[in-house]
Amino acid sequence: MWVDDWNPAAERKHGISATSLKDGCSAREVAEALNSIIGPVGHANCDGGYYDGMWLERLFRAAGIAPEFTLLDLTRLFVADQSLFKRFSTIHDESEAPHRAGADAARLCFALVRANA
Repeated sequence: MWVDDWNPAAERKHGISATSLKDGCSAREVAEALNSIIGPVGHANCDGGYYDGMWLERLFRAAGIAPEFTLLDLTRLFVADQSLFKRFSTIHDESEAPHRAGADAARLCFALVRANA
């Protein structure tokens, strides 16, 4: 099972028990859903760098399929525009979200859209 590396620290940080992960969708179902949603775009931005890549790799390995997209670090968007990074950081820091993928993604998107406005 790809969630065997889940530990008490991860459980506390994310508020998700290992048991609930094992009772959820299979790795294959999740990987196929990601491919169908993100694959046509070709990439997804993340703010977790190493950890996001590590979990994505474990998920797809357990699913027995390859990702049809690449994972890119969000900071690449700010290399050429430091003022965008400052605006983004200010807006992002004004909001709080539980450390959960959906809430984190929404918070990042909201801050990026507002920073670009």
